[in-house]
Amino acid sequence: MTQHIRIASRASAMATAQVNWLMAEITRTSPGTVTEFVPITTAGDTWTGPLAEAGGKGAFTSAVAQAVLDGRADLALHCAKDMPGDEPEPDGTRCLYPRRDDVHDVLVHPAGTKLDDLPTGIRIGTSAPRRIAQLTASHPHLTLVPVRGNADTRLGLTRSGDVDAVILALAGLRRLGRETEATEIIDTDRMMPALGAGQLALQIRADDQDL
Repeated sequence: MTQHIRIASRASAMATAQVNWLMAEITRTSPGTVTEFVPITTAGDTWTGPLAEAGGKGAFTSAVAQAVLDGRADLALHCAKDMPGDEPEPDGTRCLYPRRDDVHDVLVHPAGTKLDDLPTGIRIGTSAPRRIAQLTASHPHLTLVPVRGNADTRLGLTRSGDVDAVILALAGLRRLGRETEATEIIDTDRMMPALGAGQLALQIRADDQDL
């Protein structure tokens, strides 16, 4: 009997790349299985203000998880770092985890300048409190500019001149096939990674033993 697996995730370029990877893995390990992408627009995708005002990290994951609970999808695919660390998984679901990817952050600077060589006043785009706190302590001469949006959007800000450089996750650049755009991989003793960095989470209904 052919199994049909509907995968819910955000509709961003990053999420789409991750879904394509998962569908390829399912096809490779379970030949004959049919997979379908169910794109979900979340509150985090439409809100342009501070993320905390849109419900924090849950703004990116709750609508995707709800698609599984509602029966519109069989599996929700998340970046673990986007899942709220202070809330349990929604009742009726459980998570499975594939092998973890790289946890490092990277600097992307169009001119190829390394983090320690950036001059005073250079504008670094990031909205992560974790990165802001660490950069404020280690590089107080840099100007930190809050930016929102997916990796494609943030990379575009360096080309448009809205910021001079951005800090992104190496795992995300790899999934997009844009790892070569990284100017510098920042050691973890200089930039502590996010909780769940590089980790995908596959969220399913707790009673779905077949899946």
